Amino acid sequence: MQAIVTGIQFVLGKIVALARFVVDLVLQVFVDMWEFMTDLPVWVFDQSLGLVETTIGAINVTVITNNLSAWGSIPSNVLEVTSALGVGNCAAVISAAILIRLTLQLIPFTRLGS
Repeated sequence: MQAIVTGIQFVLGKIVALARFVVDLVLQVFVDMWEFMTDLPVWVFDQSLGLVETTIGAINVTVITNNLSAWGSIPSNVLEVTSALGVGNCAAVISAAILIRLTLQLIPFTRLGS
């Protein structure tokens, strides 16, 4: 009789151990999925920055540097008039405004292209 009770206790112990294993497994899967979901936005942000880096690296700036020599061919009286009118300051203010506008459009919940 004692052997039967011991055998039943052994089987029940194995069933309890299996149930604990299943509960621990489900809990660990939940924890891993939670960590994955919290890492997902960081991964998306990292990938988008990599795309921006690649895009900026693909921009051809040789056109700008090749045309810098054209400023030397502008007559001096034209340069004096543009300086007196403040065209350089105007261009700097407009360029800064465009840069600020593009930067502000990158804030979440605002749409690009407005």
